[in-house]
Amino acid sequence: MMGRVRENDLKLPALYVIWERGQATTTEIKDALVDLFRPTGEDGQILAGRNDTKFTQKVRNLMGSHYETNGMADLAVKDRLGRFVLTAAGERYLAENEGDLERVFSRRAQGTLLYGDTVEAARALDGNHGDRGALLILSEAETVAEGGISRVQRRARQRSQRLREAAVQYYGRNGRIRCAACGFDFREAYGELGEGYIQIHHEEPLFLYEEEGIEARLPAALQRVKPLCANCHCMIHRRRDAPLSVEELRALIGQRS
Repeated sequence: MMGRVRENDLKLPALYVIWERGQATTTEIKDALVDLFRPTGEDGQILAGRNDTKFTQKVRNLMGSHYETNGMADLAVKDRLGRFVLTAAGERYLAENEGDLERVFSRRAQGTLLYGDTVEAARALDGNHGDRGALLILSEAETVAEGGISRVQRRARQRSQRLREAAVQYYGRNGRIRCAACGFDFREAYGELGEGYIQIHHEEPLFLYEEEGIEARLPAALQRVKPLCANCHCMIHRRRDAPLSVEELRALIGQRS
């Protein structure tokens, strides 16, 4: 199920928009957050009798009717022209998360994070993560990206590799591992050459901090990945902005057989 945005999920991104611009009105914050998140699904639907979507109404609530009660008044002050600027507390709250937000929104712009994943990433961030380091995004994008990589990317790839190893062990049986969609077994088709080979599909990214160990997260993380053959993996991602679920692809294969 696609993640729905909550008002608090938008607090840190709103501060980021204000900081980037120096000052911003509610309308400017709303428009910028729409560009950054690119809401889809129910959050992208227009409210009855309104010009707002469910997403933009939450932005208006955050910066308007709920401004005095949701903590935003301590983080950004509004002048008589309706322009917000960050307070010292707002700057401190944003400082530790600026790079993480930029990386998340860059991924969304590139299409490597879906809307629901972007919402989950924003929810995972907070202004007080102390010495936990940067937010890592464990997804297929980390395993296939080429070229020079940063320290954060390297850490994410290391965690992704550990997750892959655990997934092969978890889904394998007696040294064999089958595609979760079509049942293809590389060992069966290619003999010893294909033994243990499979691609691991991330149904949802996993978000954890740089200094946070993955071992304790593995049981939950394994429920977010599935083993797939190359053909099924490609078909799941054929529609970039609307990938199929493993269950949907399995049903499609069943209809054709």
